[in-house]
Amino acid sequence: MADRNVRARMLVTRNVSGTPGPESKLTLWWLGDRFHVRDEAGRAFHDVATDVVAPRGLGFIPRTIEDLMNVRLPLKGRMDCFGALGVAEGTITEPWGEKWKARTDRISPVAGQLFPAGLESVRPSGHERFLNRDCVEYTTHREGTDGGRQYRSKVRLLVAGPYVLLREVTDEGGPMRLRAEVTALDEGVVTEADVKA
Repeated sequence: MADRNVRARMLVTRNVSGTPGPESKLTLWWLGDRFHVRDEAGRAFHDVATDVVAPRGLGFIPRTIEDLMNVRLPLKGRMDCFGALGVAEGTITEPWGEKWKARTDRISPVAGQLFPAGLESVRPSGHERFLNRDCVEYTTHREGTDGGRQYRSKVRLLVAGPYVLLREVTDEGGPMRLRAEVTALDEGVVTEADVKA
């Protein structure tokens, strides 16, 4: 981990309840164990994090008319979060300018989505070329109960070396889908200034 030096640009698209959502562009910087994530779409940290940590893997799912009406529309501005593994807290700056501290274990999954985790017991399901790199494909499932209903989400990952270049999550019982893809990956370009809050 001490030798990590990578910048990844990502495009995240969501289709929730059969309706395509707005696209989000993220940039992730890693230098050793320090990281910085920027969302250019003006989404709040909570919304960015939910794309990664929601149990179904599909981000925030509106359940009521009120949810649909209250979906946070992207703001002008950007969200930045900074942290370092092994340090208790990191810093988040919301699109509206509010700056606050959060536990690193709450922030790090957003930056850590670039790296595969928990695949030790998963057999590869194929091979594919993506972003001009040879990738190993992994297919897993997330199952559970959400709102009193059973769900099963299919998760497809394309992994090239230490990087997850594509994460595609599809609800097997409906039209919901989340796709997070790396659109540019540059190694050895991150400086101290990129990861300093």
